[in-house]
Amino acid sequence: ANRGINTLTIQNIARSSADQRAGRAGRTAAGECWRLWSENDHGRRPAAEVPEILRLDLAEVVLTLHAAGVRDLAGFRWFEAPDPKSLDRANVLLEQLGALRPENSAAGSGSNSSSVSASGGQSLILTGEGRRLTRYPLHPRQARLMEASAEYGCIPAMALITALQQGRPLFVKGAGEPWRKFSTPDDDSDFLPLLRGWQAAAERNFHPDACGQMSLNGRAASEAGRLAAQLTGIAGARRDTPLEIPDAESLAKCLLSGYSDQVARRTSAGSGACDVVGGRRGAASKESVVRGSMLLVAAEIAEVQGRDLNVNLNLLTEITEDWLGDLFPEDFHLERAPFFDAQQRRVSQRERVRFRDLILRDRQSGEAEPHAAAAILADEVLRSNLTLNEWNDATRQWLARLDFLRRAMPDLEVPEFTPEDHRLVLESLFDGCRTYK
Repeated sequence: ANRGINTLTIQNIARSSADQRAGRAGRTAAGECWRLWSENDHGRRPAAEVPEILRLDLAEVVLTLHAAGVRDLAGFRWFEAPDPKSLDRANVLLEQLGALRPENSAAGSGSNSSSVSASGGQSLILTGEGRRLTRYPLHPRQARLMEASAEYGCIPAMALITALQQGRPLFVKGAGEPWRKFSTPDDDSDFLPLLRGWQAAAERNFHPDACGQMSLNGRAASEAGRLAAQLTGIAGARRDTPLEIPDAESLAKCLLSGYSDQVARRTSAGSGACDVVGGRRGAASKESVVRGSMLLVAAEIAEVQGRDLNVNLNLLTEITEDWLGDLFPEDFHLERAPFFDAQQRRVSQRERVRFRDLILRDRQSGEAEPHAAAAILADEVLRSNLTLNEWNDATRQWLARLDFLRRAMPDLEVPEFTPEDHRLVLESLFDGCRTYK
């Protein structure tokens, strides 16, 4: 699901489904059933559909079972058992959303419900936050986003953003880049043109012709408005509360509440290549209005099959380290360690800031401690990345003869020259050094 939620898409049916439909046609009356695609197309289709339980995101299902008091998801009598890894992913996401927590951890928000067991055996309990998420007819990601919108005072805007993600595209396809009409050079989110586009459709009473002149789908906008009103009411605001464009921080923090596992950092300024939480590499959409920001959150991702785990990032919003730190302080890690710079052939101190496994900042921060520098230079020699002029074949042959003497004449008690001794000698040679010349 490229939105991080389950979506209904139009795609070709499998061969087994085609055979089943042909059989159904035969129950009506005798005759011929015509296949509306070629033999070659038919042969390329999969033999059977993958069961839904094996291909859907299970977070919504798992949250519902938790709320119903199911204690053992692994032992639950599924009609078709899901992949344990899918259950694990669902539990991890629900923990990140604050809907679940380990049974023995400190209490989270609100009261707790029944104790359940994750597929890996860890005992989890439903939090008060998780109970509140079940009020919404939404995926837990978007339900969490709606809960956050009440805190940041932007319920109507986030309800509309959520509704626009649920339905058909607001902008008409094949009309160039219609969102450009509703964007500004200062936009820091791809949702801002969507909100302005919906406002333009609402001003025209969603009339198809009037909206079509602006490359807007009036019917999609009208449907999104009705769903947004419903979500606004569930979140505790009046259904007819007027829409106001939220400020950058409120918008970003709401999105981070639901999509913190889709935070990305550009590999360099102006580049579309990104590193993404979870050890993934990604490419920011070329159609995005967000251009200058190094740190992003994507509300829509699509995984690309290949040797490495790559994703395409869409519906981007600019974020800052400070906003991440406000929401997820326990997921920030500051590391200081010495490292060897192969280009400068020098040991320096490195300071690295991570959000979960995503490196946000990585820079040199002064001189390394002398003992640590000596140990690193010794490692580089042992790995053959550096060579010592005086540590040559003649030296190695002398050590080999010494070892032969030790084994041949043990009475002499010649000490063994172990790999650890080798390391200690090298470290003593590099004592006080940080640069290899």
